[in-house]
Amino acid sequence: MEPHQDDFIRVTSPGEIEALLDQLIQPGGASLLLDAPESAPLPVVVMEQQPGESLTVDLSAIREVVGELKRGLGFRLLGQFQGKMIRTPSLKAMSLDAEQGRTIGYCEYPFTWKSCSAVKPTAHACAWAWRSAPSCVAQ
Repeated sequence: MEPHQDDFIRVTSPGEIEALLDQLIQPGGASLLLDAPESAPLPVVVMEQQPGESLTVDLSAIREVVGELKRGLGFRLLGQFQGKMIRTPSLKAMSLDAEQGRTIGYCEYPFTWKSCSAVKPTAHACAWAWRSAPSCVAQ
């Protein structure tokens, strides 16, 4: 990891990326934020990661946005690690399936990380990075 503007640290190491994604796999560890104005974080379960390949996400609790994801709308996964906000870059669903009454999404693996460009970081402006500022906590 390397220091970046406004106290952010860009995450570029594959091992660190994998470790951060492992945090999102914990129960209650992840939310999905659509790449759309006025979006709010929605609860999801990151089921597993295939490092360098894909993520498997249970979207059953947010079936109302599955149509938008099918049409290619991007999204970000949010979570917390060591009291700091973490956020992926924009991702896209590769496929969405119904399995045993659940809606399961398979999405791109996050290889690159972006920094926060907002003057006053919020949960919506933070990148997949760490920041200790209280204004950067998921709401």
